Amino acid sequence: MKMPASLLLAIAIAIPLGAQDWPLNIAGAPFSATRITELTKTLADGTRMESSMDKAVMYRDLVGRTRIEYYHPAAASVPGLISIVDPVAGVRFQVNTFSKKTRMNADVPPLPPSEPSPPARLMEPQIPVGVISHRKIMDGAVQGIGLADYHFTTTSELLGTQNIEGILGEGRRIVTTLEAGSVGNDQEIVVTNEMWYSKELRISVLRKLFDPRFGNRVSKLINISLTDPDSGLFVPPADYRIE
Repeated sequence: MKMPASLLLAIAIAIPLGAQDWPLNIAGAPFSATRITELTKTLADGTRMESSMDKAVMYRDLVGRTRIEYYHPAAASVPGLISIVDPVAGVRFQVNTFSKKTRMNADVPPLPPSEPSPPARLMEPQIPVGVISHRKIMDGAVQGIGLADYHFTTTSELLGTQNIEGILGEGRRIVTTLEAGSVGNDQEIVVTNEMWYSKELRISVLRKLFDPRFGNRVSKLINISLTDPDSGLFVPPADYRIE
């Protein structure tokens, strides 16, 4: 069952600008961490199934270069793909460890010299609370597609702060309720998106997405270090062919 495009848009709009899952290319905030994402689905009788776990290791150095290593669940000891973004040199690399090839693109703009830290809007996002949306399932660019007589309602609440793996996170919960009948359902469907965002790292350190249709997705940063990573991590392997 596919989620309507306008609902996806509404949820995306509701998320504060700073609460993202991957590190920004910004200077002055080095760190390294492992993001573990677990996907599970629980049946009506309580049976837990379709469990899988993804791992990504991420780095950001003092000058704003980032490296993300993506691991396949079946080969968790070696990354399959590595993404490196270097705003200092103006290049990005996509490294395939299976083919031992690197694709390079020189399309990365440099960091503004006058802004070693992100703009204030990312550090202090405007966060509405209460009911932030109540409208038809389909509207705008997708007018006339889907079941336009039904509505969804989105509410937001702040959760305060929490220490997560030694990092202070600010929490927010967004709840989207689809009316009965909106996507063929005979009862309301409630989707909960909980995010914990670190201003220090400028990345979400914990996110929980609970959707009864598709299962639960929990992503968390672990093994967090604020030490500046080794500069050798931000160049592709010397013996890989560059395309």
